[in-house]
Amino acid sequence: MQISKNGRNMISFIATLTIGYVLMCFLLFIFHRQMIYFSTSEVNVPGIAYTPLDTGEVRINVWTNYIFRIVPNQIHLKAY
Repeated sequence: MQISKNGRNMISFIATLTIGYVLMCFLLFIFHRQMIYFSTSEVNVPGIAYTPLDTGEVRINVWTNYIFRIVPNQIHLKAY
Protein backbone atom coordinates (compact mmCIF):
# COMPACT_ATOMS: atom_id res chain seq x y z
CA MET A 1 0.00 0.00 0.00
CA GLN A 2 1.38 3.35 -1.00
CA ILE A 3 0.64 6.65 0.70
CA SER A 4 -0.13 9.60 -1.53
CA LYS A 5 1.89 12.82 -1.41
CA ASN A 6 -0.96 14.56 0.46
CA GLY A 7 -0.97 11.72 2.99
CA ARG A 8 2.77 12.03 3.56
CA ASN A 9 2.42 15.79 4.00
CA MET A 10 -0.37 15.28 6.55
CA ILE A 11 1.71 12.71 8.46
CA SER A 12 4.70 15.09 8.47
CA PHE A 13 2.51 17.94 9.72
CA ILE A 14 1.00 15.84 12.52
CA ALA A 15 4.45 14.52 13.48
CA THR A 16 5.81 18.09 13.63
CA LEU A 17 2.91 19.20 15.85
CA THR A 18 3.39 16.18 18.10
CA ILE A 19 7.14 16.77 18.46
CA GLY A 20 6.50 20.46 19.20
CA TYR A 21 3.90 19.58 21.84
CA VAL A 22 6.20 17.05 23.52
CA LEU A 23 9.07 19.56 23.46
CA MET A 24 6.86 22.27 25.01
CA CYS A 25 5.72 19.86 27.76
CA PHE A 26 9.32 18.91 28.46
CA LEU A 27 10.43 22.55 28.69
CA LEU A 28 7.53 23.40 31.02
CA PHE A 29 8.46 20.42 33.19
CA ILE A 30 12.11 21.55 33.37
CA PHE A 31 11.41 25.24 34.08
CA HIS A 32 8.16 25.07 36.09
CA ARG A 33 9.86 25.86 39.43
CA GLN A 34 11.09 29.17 38.03
CA MET A 35 7.53 30.13 37.05
CA ILE A 36 6.01 29.61 40.51
CA TYR A 37 5.80 32.59 42.85
CA PHE A 38 7.05 31.76 46.32
CA SER A 39 5.93 34.38 48.83
CA THR A 40 8.60 36.04 50.92
CA SER A 41 8.55 37.61 54.35
CA GLU A 42 8.14 41.35 54.65
CA VAL A 43 11.25 43.50 54.71
CA ASN A 44 11.65 47.12 55.66
CA VAL A 45 13.59 49.01 52.96
CA PRO A 46 14.34 52.70 53.59
CA GLY A 47 12.86 54.98 50.94
CA ILE A 48 10.37 52.42 49.68
CA ALA A 49 6.74 52.51 50.76
CA TYR A 50 4.11 49.84 50.42
CA THR A 51 0.40 50.16 49.97
CA PRO A 52 -1.69 47.40 51.51
CA LEU A 53 -4.60 46.31 49.30
CA ASP A 54 -7.24 44.34 51.20
CA THR A 55 -9.26 42.09 48.94
CA GLY A 56 -11.38 40.57 51.67
CA GLU A 57 -9.58 37.25 52.04
CA VAL A 58 -6.05 38.28 51.12
CA ARG A 59 -3.90 41.32 51.85
CA ILE A 60 -1.56 42.33 49.03
CA ASN A 61 1.33 44.71 49.64
CA VAL A 62 2.32 46.80 46.61
CA TRP A 63 5.92 48.05 46.96
CA THR A 64 6.69 51.37 45.31
CA ASN A 65 8.61 54.61 45.73
CA TYR A 66 5.34 56.49 45.65
CA ILE A 67 2.75 56.90 48.37
CA PHE A 68 -0.74 56.15 47.15
CA ARG A 69 -3.70 57.75 48.80
CA ILE A 70 -6.79 56.18 47.33
CA VAL A 71 -9.97 58.24 47.47
CA PRO A 72 -13.13 57.04 45.70
CA ASN A 73 -12.78 57.82 41.96
CA GLN A 74 -9.34 59.43 42.50
CA ILE A 75 -5.78 58.30 43.07
CA HIS A 76 -3.31 60.78 44.56
CA LEU A 77 0.42 60.18 44.07
CA LYS A 78 3.19 61.76 46.08
CA ALA A 79 6.73 61.09 44.89
CA TYR A 80 9.66 60.77 47.27
